[in-house]
Amino acid sequence: MKKLIQILTLSVLALTFMAVPAFAQDPAASPAAAAAQDDSEAKAALYKKYTDNYKTNQQVAYEAAKEYVAKYPGDDPKIIDYLKNFITKYEEGTQNQSFQKLLADKKWAEAYPLGKQIAARKPDDLKTNLQTAWAGFQMALSGNNANNMDATNYTTKTIELIESGKTVEPNKPYADKDKNEDLGWLNYSLYLYNLKNNKRTEAANYLIKALQYENSLKSNPENYLLLAALYEAEFERLRQDYTTRYQGKDVTPESTAALENVKLHLDPLMDAMARAIAYLGTDAKNQQKRDDLKEGLKGYYEFRNGSAEGLDAMIAGIKTKPLPPPPSSAPAPTTAPATTSSSTPAANTASGTQTGATTPATTTPTTTTPTTTTPTEKKPTTTTPTTPTTGSKTPKR
Repeated sequence: MKKLIQILTLSVLALTFMAVPAFAQDPAASPAAAAAQDDSEAKAALYKKYTDNYKTNQQVAYEAAKEYVAKYPGDDPKIIDYLKNFITKYEEGTQNQSFQKLLADKKWAEAYPLGKQIAARKPDDLKTNLQTAWAGFQMALSGNNANNMDATNYTTKTIELIESGKTVEPNKPYADKDKNEDLGWLNYSLYLYNLKNNKRTEAANYLIKALQYENSLKSNPENYLLLAALYEAEFERLRQDYTTRYQGKDVTPESTAALENVKLHLDPLMDAMARAIAYLGTDAKNQQKRDDLKEGLKGYYEFRNGSAEGLDAMIAGIKTKPLPPPPSSAPAPTTAPATTSSSTPAANTASGTQTGATTPATTTPTTTTPTTTTPTEKKPTTTTPTTPTTGSKTPKR
């Protein structure tokens, strides 16, 4: 009996020791399981933090969403994609708000690179490209030329978007008035960039295009003085070259052709001066300026045409005529015109131009103190032009 009791006792002890590992394997009782449960609760709390704030406090919701995606990238793909979409939209919205504020505060140097970032993700968005081009334009007007080449590309692209039919607001017509104003200053900015790069012919072409739209630029007489300054610089260069080569020498077919080329370059110059006079109007405060310009124009006109007859009619009708292209786009005479006299030719003279050209500006001309005020003035301008629109505001949309 005693032996049987010992056997039974050993059996009970064995069963007891065998049961211990089974209890140790209970997940609810393990540290790892407890940590997993805590993490699940933290994840739920973090997601709830997002859902509680995404409508009322998006900054908090954004931070919660970023933390959730960083901590639980392997979570349900639908949740992760949803949060990532919110994060992207929030960052883009914040970036857009910052851009608009910088534009409103006229912090062009900060607005321009931010606008480029936005335009990079929305390359066909006209509003973004317009505003980015505007910021670059304002930088150039203020004398900051660091981004002129880059801004030229944005400006050109923006013009292409407009001409392709893009509108500022989706499904909303682009008002002609706004379109004409935008195309005006966009082309004016290309004039400015080319002028600063000493590309005068290209600058003249863009300025002419800017003045062809029905906008505030077209009726501003100062812009025609800027155009006249470009033409006058080229005319003076040709006049001086002619004087050096032919002044006081016998007339030859070559010298006659050269003189006709000099005179040819007077046509757009006189046109620009006549438009400046016409757009100055009849206001008494502009009388002296009109008189000075007309006196200078008269000297050119007489040299070109032999007399002042027809000058007043030219000024009176100038607004109805299209702006002529820069003279370099037309072929210069290569042969002398036929002569009607067999007498010995007189000596070459370009004396009619000696009361004419002003010294060309070597830097960007100003719109308030133009280079071409009278044809005898010799003082170039050295200041930066002011904003050519009616005000230096960001394009309203």
